[in-house]
This record gives sequence, C-alpha cells and structure tokens, in this order.
Amino acid sequence: MRRPAPPRPRHRRARRRRRSRDRGRGSAGDRHRAHRRPHRRGDGGADRGLHRRAGRRRHGQGPGQVGADRERAPDHQDRRQVGRLAPQQRLTVPNPAPQPENAAPAVDLIVLAGGRGSRLGGTFKPAVEVAGRSLLARVLDARALARRVVVVGPDAARDAAGPQPVPLIWALEDPPFGGPVAGIVAGLAALDLAALNQATPDQAAPDQTTPDQAAPDQPTPDQTAEGNPGPTGSPWLLVLACDLPWATDAARLLVAAVADKAPGSPQPDGFHLVDADGREQWLAGIYRAEALRQSVRRLGSEARGASVRQLLSGFSLRGIRDPGQAGRDVDTWQDVRESTALLNPSRSNPPRSNPPRSNPSRSFIP
Repeated sequence: MRRPAPPRPRHRRARRRRRSRDRGRGSAGDRHRAHRRPHRRGDGGADRGLHRRAGRRRHGQGPGQVGADRERAPDHQDRRQVGRLAPQQRLTVPNPAPQPENAAPAVDLIVLAGGRGSRLGGTFKPAVEVAGRSLLARVLDARALARRVVVVGPDAARDAAGPQPVPLIWALEDPPFGGPVAGIVAGLAALDLAALNQATPDQAAPDQTTPDQAAPDQPTPDQTAEGNPGPTGSPWLLVLACDLPWATDAARLLVAAVADKAPGSPQPDGFHLVDADGREQWLAGIYRAEALRQSVRRLGSEARGASVRQLLSGFSLRGIRDPGQAGRDVDTWQDVRESTALLNPSRSNPPRSNPPRSNPSRSFIP
C-alpha cells in the first residue's frame, strides 16, 4: 500500500526546513550546483583544499574554474593567509654604496720632451723607436690617467708624438734645452695660460706666443708661473721624462700612491720612484701643483738654471720602490736594445728554425 504524501506545511518556515532536508536526495546535476551544494571542509580553509575530491568545485566557482588554484601565501605565513591571495612583497631599495675615500685624484701631466741626446750621438731622444714605437708615443700612453697633457719640447716632438686621440698642449722651455726645471716651469705656464684663455688646448698654443708678443692685458707664461699661481683645475701634476718606455706603469704607481692615503694622515708634497739601486727618479714623480708653483716663485729668475733637487728642496716626499721596469729609462743605444728585447722578445729572440746571423758586425739600430 502506497504511503500517502505528507501534507504540505502551511507555514513558510516549515517549507524551508523541508526543502533543505530534501536537497541531499536530489538529482546528480542538482548536487553539483554550487548554490545547492552544502559547504564542506575541502572548500578551502585551513587545509588549503587538499582533501577536496577531483571534479568538485569550491563554493562560488564556475564550471570552468575547477582545478584552477589561486596564488596562495607561502607555508611559513600565518594560517589566516592560506586560501587568500598572497600579499605583495615589500619592495626594498638598497642603500647606495658608499663612495671610497681613496678615489683617483685629479691629475695633469707634463711630459719633458727636450734634451740634446748627447749619449745617443745627438739623436733626438723622443723620436727614438723602442719595439716599433717612439719613446714619446709610449710616454703619452699615460694620458689616460690625466685630465690635460702638456708636452714641453721643440717642433720635432710633434712628429715623434704621432696622432693622438686627445688634443695636447704644446710648450717650449725658455731657453730651449734649458733643462728639466725650465721644462716644468714652461709646463706650468702652459697649463695656467690655457685655463685663463678657457680655450681648447690646440687653440691656446702657448708655445707660439713669446713674452714680447703677448697682449698687454694677458699674462705671459713667466708671469703666470712665477707670479700668479693660476687655476689649473688639478691639484696634482704628474711629471714624466720622455725616455721612459714603461711610463704608463710608472704613472699608475704614482697615482695609486696618492689615492692610497690613510684617512686622517697628512698628505706629502709628492711621490717619486726609486729604482732597484736606490736612485731617486725625480722625473718619474707626482707633485702638488701649488707646492711646485711656490718653489718656482721662491727660485725666481734662478729657476731656469736650477736643478730638480733645488726645485724640490723643502718638499715632503715619499719614494716608491719600483717592483719592475716602470722607472727604467733609456740613455744609450744599449738601453734601447735591452728595452726592445724586454718589450718585444720575439723580435730579439728569433725562432730556432731560423739560423742566426753569420755577420757579427751587423747590430740592431732602430
């Protein structure tokens, strides 16, 4: 006998209770509907939905979102973050690296390209080739460490220098071949005159202006060097002779010595190289520009005939031991051959397959 259907509840609240009780006995399609499916533990929460069966949707998900997980917070985050969108990472801007105290100093370079070359038989020393390049061209490789470069020498030095990637300031000592101190005085005057003119180095051309031809309102090189200090823009002056094949290595040692000053320690007036025999290389040094100007003013008219030792008298100097060939100079043809052999070993030592020259009277003269 078929049981009669229960009477329909009259009250609305009773009908809701009966409808919610009958949801579990509906069709399969009804059970998969999100708004008819009861909440379960697998719908997110503290267990991150790991126990949710395949094909089941979270509460509020559509049919195309099954299996698509949102970005979740890492496991080490608070459990309240699980199931939510992971918070954005905080952007941290690193602090700028502190500037080193031992920064490279501002340097101007004076190259002394004068001299008669008496020990070379009267050959113009800046034009002597060592391993295929002139001595002056090798010394000018140190221009990369300087802001401005002055070459003190005659017109023949221009051909020996060759093409340069940067413009050079050319000067001539007074009198010509007057010695290294006269060259340093002319180099200081050329730097000051170029700064006063505020022109490019080639436009300044201080070597083409003599004291008699200078304008009345324009200081002559002698007045600039011996009277007014003049702004050069660089507190240090690198002085190099033109007979240093390893001048670039010497310049690096000298500039590094200035930069390696301990914090709080007094800075000397200059640094110079010292060779293996203990000889002081005054013309491979770096000096304070203001100290050199004060010394030139102190010597006055005697600066032209003074020695380098007299110019540097009273300076606080420090010698730097030359660990290699940085301070090696070229004075004789034997020095030329030895320097060529060190710079170009393949040229001085031919391969064994080639027999040696049978004529001993023939010697290598560059």
